[in-house]
Amino acid sequence: MTINRRPSKAQANLLTTVSKLRVTSKLDTLSRTDLVAVESAIQIQLGL
Repeated sequence: MTINRRPSKAQANLLTTVSKLRVTSKLDTLSRTDLVAVESAIQIQLGL
């Protein structure tokens, strides 16, 4: 995936939660393809 025009990756094995109050700005938006890939990886990690 690309964030701010730079290649990036999501590490589904390093899941954590963050309060919405701590999120102060949005870096970028995932493409539909990248979102589906991230969702799939998370489901695999959680055994869903």
